[in-house]
Amino acid sequence: MDLFEEHFENCKKSEEIFELYKNSDKGIILSNELKDNFSKKGSELLTKKEVAHFLEIRGIYYTNVVKNELKDYSFYEWLVCLEQKKLLEYVVPVLSNVLVHYPILYGIHYHGEVLYQITIIESDFWENHFGWKEYFISIVNDVLSKYTITELTNIFPEEYISQFQKFVLCDY
Repeated sequence: MDLFEEHFENCKKSEEIFELYKNSDKGIILSNELKDNFSKKGSELLTKKEVAHFLEIRGIYYTNVVKNELKDYSFYEWLVCLEQKKLLEYVVPVLSNVLVHYPILYGIHYHGEVLYQITIIESDFWENHFGWKEYFISIVNDVLSKYTITELTNIFPEEYISQFQKFVLCDY
């Protein structure tokens, strides 16, 4: 299998894992107010400037983030939100349902990329969601303790491992 085929298979598997676990009740529990917003379109929750930015990019997933209701977002639309650090109040809980089952989930480029993106969210978000941060610290700790250093370096880019360690040690 060449690199393109391997990448395609990893992406396909991530979509399947996401579909399997996205509605799991093992992740972060949302308030009723936030749950109600899943019937809103991204354009109703993003600022006008953010909507314009997403539409300017003209990528299908960016456009879908604006035009679709959150409940209809695909794995890749949630990834766009995570990478752009938008709609985090919704992204983090949804992905928590998946990552608790499969923390090394492949993102766009690498295994563990989704968890890595979670760990690079700005500290002010985590200050307002300390319980959520504790939840992800436990997931990251599980990953770090499950594998040897050699295994970790075979699975993840070095910057991910460093960030995972920083995330669990940082006291916001």
